[in-house]
Amino acid sequence: MANARPLPQAFQWLTCKHIRPSGWLAEQMQFDLNHGFVGHLDQLVPELITEDDIYGEHRRTLADKAKDVGSIAQDADWEVQYLWWNAETQSNWWDGFVRHAMLVGTEEQQNKVHRYIDHILSTQDNDGYIGIYAPDLRYKAKGENGELWAQAALFRVLIAYYEVTQNQDVLDRVIKAVERTMTAWPINESKPFDVTESYAGVGHGLVFTDVLDRLYQLTGKQQYLDYAHFLYRDYCRYPLCDIDIQLDALLDPDYRYQGHAVHTWEHLRPLLTAYFATGSKDLKAGLEAFVGRLPDYLTPSGAPIGDEFILGKQANATQVGYEYCSIHELLDGFTHMLQKTGEFSWADHIENMLFNAAQGARHPDGMGIAYLKTDNSYSMLGEAGVHSDGCTAHEVQTRYKYSPTHQEAAVCCVPNAGRIYPYYLKAMWMQQQDTIIKPLYGPSEFTTEIKGQRLTISEQTNYPAEHSVVLQFSADSPVQATLRCRLPGWAKGVCVKGANVELGEGWFEIRGQWQGQRVEIQFNTQPQLCTDNLGDHYFRYGPLVYSLPIKAIETIDKQLPLVPFQERCYQTENGWLPVEYNHNPHTELASLEATAALPWGQYTPLRTDLGYQGQQFVLQPMAAHILRQVTFKPKAW
Repeated sequence: MANARPLPQAFQWLTCKHIRPSGWLAEQMQFDLNHGFVGHLDQLVPELITEDDIYGEHRRTLADKAKDVGSIAQDADWEVQYLWWNAETQSNWWDGFVRHAMLVGTEEQQNKVHRYIDHILSTQDNDGYIGIYAPDLRYKAKGENGELWAQAALFRVLIAYYEVTQNQDVLDRVIKAVERTMTAWPINESKPFDVTESYAGVGHGLVFTDVLDRLYQLTGKQQYLDYAHFLYRDYCRYPLCDIDIQLDALLDPDYRYQGHAVHTWEHLRPLLTAYFATGSKDLKAGLEAFVGRLPDYLTPSGAPIGDEFILGKQANATQVGYEYCSIHELLDGFTHMLQKTGEFSWADHIENMLFNAAQGARHPDGMGIAYLKTDNSYSMLGEAGVHSDGCTAHEVQTRYKYSPTHQEAAVCCVPNAGRIYPYYLKAMWMQQQDTIIKPLYGPSEFTTEIKGQRLTISEQTNYPAEHSVVLQFSADSPVQATLRCRLPGWAKGVCVKGANVELGEGWFEIRGQWQGQRVEIQFNTQPQLCTDNLGDHYFRYGPLVYSLPIKAIETIDKQLPLVPFQERCYQTENGWLPVEYNHNPHTELASLEATAALPWGQYTPLRTDLGYQGQQFVLQPMAAHILRQVTFKPKAW
């Protein structure tokens, strides 16, 4: 282990302070912070976030028997196992809130962040421990526990805060806490995952590798990668609840994923980190197996299935749903694949998932999300209904509706919905030594230093609704720099004005001395007719998947105490039936005006003759509507 040779990571992550949102992206983040669930979840469920000081005064002990953990439990016999749960709700929500507030927030919101960070640091014990357990449970659990998970979720918040503020004391505190855990469970001499009755907390704990990987990048210390490799290997040794990522399962060609979906998809990152920590051949084979299986599990929108469990299913745009947590976690996994491998194709997956699945599981008015959603969404009435093939792990299903909390199930997806755009933002710009890397598009502002000279690039665009980007360069004096940009997989070509261009495979480079220049980038494309894994057809234009909007009849399922937040359900009008596919449709850009609300503004509708006798339909981006038909079955003749 000490002689492990890490593989070089292709691109360098930059810190949160280097990349800031602008345009529609900043506006949506500001809305979510000022009016939506990102800024108000602590008021919607104060008992989970502000009243339970789980990292401080209310650390869990052997005396705890049961506690409100945010689920109006349908499975009460499991409640005692969920005593770690509020750590996830709190830390994931704070992760999104901190990133929003520090990037687009007011002084008052940023002061709220400072107070929170001060409080968390005040809970650190003299030996370095930061976590949710008192000494009588700490590092001693032999059953379901959230030790590593609670630390991973919180340390990601603290590292993000450090990146924005450059407060070295915060990073030093995280390092001390991580080293305390590494001492308590010494590498190769302990068994952190050798437990009985494991469930979600133990499985989530494997993503402690997120923290270790980031500390390696910030400090250059190999010990963090060694420990990440150790954790993954230890996880593979035992009959745990979620085994989809274990090497034996990955290397079995007949194995189909069974587990709690969010674990399966977030576990890409520990596997990836362990492989890059060592370059081991068996880990490479496991990673290749994971990647090779993805087409069976991804819907046209890019979403990874699991409602909430995968249970051997394959992607089905109508019958198999996906969880918002899974969308976020796999998207983050793909950003790590992009950063480590340098393969721009992962950026196509990221944009597909964000602009279609994630934005499409968010209510158009921004006041709630769908915990579970399907690409073809014919109702959102809480229960699975037409969304399910009947094989579900939940006796009662409430997750197919829109809510700013989803407390009936668990307050987990809403916090993750607050993380997803900041995590996309952090992957929009990277570096490879002195080369600036531009893998993802959207309105942003990027600042860096090249050979000691400061350079700022403002990206102005309504991407993904439009396929053009303007880059405005500014510097105090001319800066010689190379910018390598991704050529999207859907683009047929690119036209660049204002700079010389060198084309590569999946990328193009512009070079020059930059000070005040304006570069215009136009991607060329046409509407595309695509086929999913079941042979059904769907339409794409640029990064957006299109759908046939369905009129949705709204009912209020619950009025929440904090006005105007509500839980809402939707159904179609009586007699509505899915449209079938005419074999040779003609598709063109519609000349009519776009009407549906989307954060990026106007978009281009598509007109197609899907039905009999050239009947015309107008398709719109799937994120524009609550109920929609994305895929179309060939009509039987």
